[in-house]
Amino acid sequence: MVKSKRARIKSLLTTCLSIVLGNAILAFGVAAFIIPQDIIMGGVTGIGIVLHRVLPLDTATIVLVLNMLALVLGGVVLGKDFFVKTVASSLLYPIFLGIFQRVPGIDALTDNIMLGALFGGGLVGISLGVVMRVGSSTGGTDVVNLVLHKWL
Repeated sequence: MVKSKRARIKSLLTTCLSIVLGNAILAFGVAAFIIPQDIIMGGVTGIGIVLHRVLPLDTATIVLVLNMLALVLGGVVLGKDFFVKTVASSLLYPIFLGIFQRVPGIDALTDNIMLGALFGGGLVGISLGVVMRVGSSTGGTDVVNLVLHKWL
């Protein structure tokens, strides 16, 4: 009984650490390489980057609002269990993105668009792998996909 409790605690800690670390890496990659090089990516972040050009809000705020809308939709359609598993990433990623966007000089790590795309894409891929490996999601359009899958 004690071993199973320790195993559950270890599993929970691994999951939490993976979600936090994965979202931090994702936010760093986007803030340091994707946004400064004007690279458009998919998902809520891509929508946030485009809307930032026409709205007087920073990308992190737009991503947070869109993530919350998707989270509410997912909670209503997919249930409480889904909501609980997705709420951390839906909040952590835009918070980390807002923090990293305010780091002085983060947008000057490279002025080469090819390096920006390679480093940004690599960090985004690694971060999503870390988060998805523990059965979580970064929220956003992942939620919309799951809702559409359930409906259709």
